Amino acid sequence: MIYSVLYAHLNDVYVKAGEKVVYGNVLAKMGNTGEVIPKPTSKNPNAGTHLHLSVVEGAKTNTWTLTSMDSDNKPNQQECLYFIENDIFNNHDRVLVTAGWLNYKSHYAYDIIPQNRKHYDLYWNRSFTGNVVATGYNDGYGKYVIIQYDTSEQVDRVLFPYKTEIEKYQEIIKEQLLEISKYQNIVATQKTELESLNNIINKQRLELGKTLEIINEKTNELENCYMNNNNQNMEVNEKIIKLTEENNLLKSKIGKLEEDLSQVPSEMPKQIFDCPKNGIYTIKLIKGYKLYIKN
Repeated sequence: MIYSVLYAHLNDVYVKAGEKVVYGNVLAKMGNTGEVIPKPTSKNPNAGTHLHLSVVEGAKTNTWTLTSMDSDNKPNQQECLYFIENDIFNNHDRVLVTAGWLNYKSHYAYDIIPQNRKHYDLYWNRSFTGNVVATGYNDGYGKYVIIQYDTSEQVDRVLFPYKTEIEKYQEIIKEQLLEISKYQNIVATQKTELESLNNIINKQRLELGKTLEIINEKTNELENCYMNNNNQNMEVNEKIIKLTEENNLLKSKIGKLEEDLSQVPSEMPKQIFDCPKNGIYTIKLIKGYKLYIKN
């Protein structure tokens, strides 16, 4: 038996007339073109979005009206339900029926949307090869697609398991592999540059280590010099202190001698100093003084 299925109110159509579709092929994107309720507005451009799904018996190449379906175009509710029950969305989202069979007058069709209202692409999820016989636009149905299929020519879906999807993802994987290869080359280049920088850094570290050794040596030398200077300063200070003490002692002795001499009468000889018997001495006398040499 040959059937014709109408997808209406579409926003985008991905197939062309004369094209064959098999299980898993993407057909179109659900939309709100044509006569829909409520109508889309600038504030709500997605208003009225749904899929009008209608299946009639026979090979049809043009759209049909709902009023003509009970006479000229025999509707088939069972085939419509097959689409709905077996999902027309590739993610197998459940179908939400917004207007069912004969909900409106002469409405031999279903108005449906995906229950999660996220995935709007429509797929050919039938075990029969479909033939796209018409795509187009009219004021009532907006953008539409008509596909014919023959239920006597069932195709084993295992032979075509989401062929289009597989090819699409194969292309995506191929592109991703190219991206990965590109980034691997970038990483390899960066790795080489990093190794070069590491070599430079290691060389600079060696030079810095040598410089630090020299600085440490110089620092030790300076510390030693500083310590030596401190020691020498301490020795000089000690000598100065010692000489100062000796000088003070001598001054004290001279003062004592002068005090003792001052107490001796002027007519008496005064002992100025003691000296060994041998040796040559130069003695300066103040005028009026007499020199007495003992022994």
